[in-house]
Amino acid sequence: MIAGYYIHIPFCDAICSYCDFPKVLSHVVNRKLYLEGLKKEHIISAQNHDLSGLKTIYFGGGTPSALKIAELEFLLSTFEPIIKQAKEITFEANPESLGKDKIKLLAQYGVNRVSMGVQTTNSAQLAFLGRRHSMADVMLAIENLRAEGIANINLDLIYALPKQTLAEFKKDIDFILALKPTHLSAYALIIEEHTSLYLDVEANYVVEVSEEVQSEMYLYLQKKMVDHGYIQYEISNWAKSQKFRSQHNNSYWIGSEYLGIGLGSHAYYNNRRYSNTRSITKYMQNAKDEKTQIIESLEITRDAAMEEMLFLGLRLISGVEMAAFFERFGVIMEDVFGTVITKHLLKGNLEQTATHLKLTQKAIFISNEVLSDFLL
Repeated sequence: MIAGYYIHIPFCDAICSYCDFPKVLSHVVNRKLYLEGLKKEHIISAQNHDLSGLKTIYFGGGTPSALKIAELEFLLSTFEPIIKQAKEITFEANPESLGKDKIKLLAQYGVNRVSMGVQTTNSAQLAFLGRRHSMADVMLAIENLRAEGIANINLDLIYALPKQTLAEFKKDIDFILALKPTHLSAYALIIEEHTSLYLDVEANYVVEVSEEVQSEMYLYLQKKMVDHGYIQYEISNWAKSQKFRSQHNNSYWIGSEYLGIGLGSHAYYNNRRYSNTRSITKYMQNAKDEKTQIIESLEITRDAAMEEMLFLGLRLISGVEMAAFFERFGVIMEDVFGTVITKHLLKGNLEQTATHLKLTQKAIFISNEVLSDFLL
């Protein structure tokens, strides 16, 4: 049953140096035609799938808040019927493009969670990343969101930026905590191919932060968040209480079925994973010709499904429930991954309780090394 629905809005007023998501500058494409194409894709999806069990909707990007007010209303009215039935409706935004008028519209249509990219408080680092907002923009956006009754606010933070010191990172955390968000997502900077940052690193114009400094930042972040009453429920995510956990992202980690529409989006249902075109030109032409946007359909084999359940599920601090693994696949976890599990239990990277297999505290920072061993 479809639990989540992802809707991609690729428009950005500026391109961030580190971003590898499907995106396009707002002024170089006909946004109205894209939104009309998105509506066509949604109508087909709604006709072909049972959405009665839909729990979450996520408007991601790109920068959804880069839409003009009339475009935003067209978008929200398109999805209004399913917004009314979902429990968590998240809208991604940049602080500088989230004015009062847009916030009022979001609240009017039932959006109840906003995820806002802060990334860092350092103005030089913001400029390096290609971000345009100030901390005043962040504070004003949060004030306006709360005034309209949207209290569930996630803030995104990026650490381990080039030349960033632990002292600078501590300032970022202090600023974030002073804002009292209900949720924080914090990720170490990843150098992705096909980004301008990647080219700078390859040319030795930019030097990455050492793993030692990254570890110091992460350990500091963990302690500081706990000290301020936040619950770490996933490797990179903290919530003020259980009710503020990201239900949409959780559906990915536990292997629920979801739909995805829009440029470069992905979907998972009926044991298959689907990918849309990343080409804005092809997307617009497909919409005009009323052709499918799907360019790849991959069957998820039984082995691949078992891999994913461990690879994604172990990102959760609670880990993977062993009984759920047996119920889904008809075999106990140790019969499939016994050698890997034993290896990491002995190394102190995994812990096995009466019900769950999970990462130990010391292994969370090196999780990729552990998780990669579960690939069959």
